[in-house]
Amino acid sequence: MHPTAAFVVGTLAFGLAAAAPPAWQSDSAWHNGHNDHNDGHGNENVVNGNTRPIKNIQVGVRPYFLVNNMTDGPLKTKLQSCSENPLSTTNFSWGHRGAALQFPEHTVQSREAAAHQGAGVIECDVTFTKDRQLLQPTS
Repeated sequence: MHPTAAFVVGTLAFGLAAAAPPAWQSDSAWHNGHNDHNDGHGNENVVNGNTRPIKNIQVGVRPYFLVNNMTDGPLKTKLQSCSENPLSTTNFSWGHRGAALQFPEHTVQSREAAAHQGAGVIECDVTFTKDRQLLQPTS
């Protein structure tokens, strides 16, 4: 690895670690201080620098398509039993580059779609330009 690239990667790793929230002792400790359910309180997503609550989570038809095409068995039955449960944002759900299967990656529309589909975290890639500057692709 080029020394400059190693420095940038190390700096990014240190910066991300320093900015990370404190570790929680257990899931219940986290949930006592945070509302992770879709009732409009504490359920906020940041899109394009704006924070606003996402109250209506909609995943669309893709999960149902995938589950319905699974081989019959206990996993398929369990997943089908969840189809009528209320949906909520959770930090377990990540939007990789937004909702890239429906919108161009790294666009405002893709990030908003990921938030509306319940992504608690929207991950964005960074790349290097030819002159070795960091760039977060955004349209």
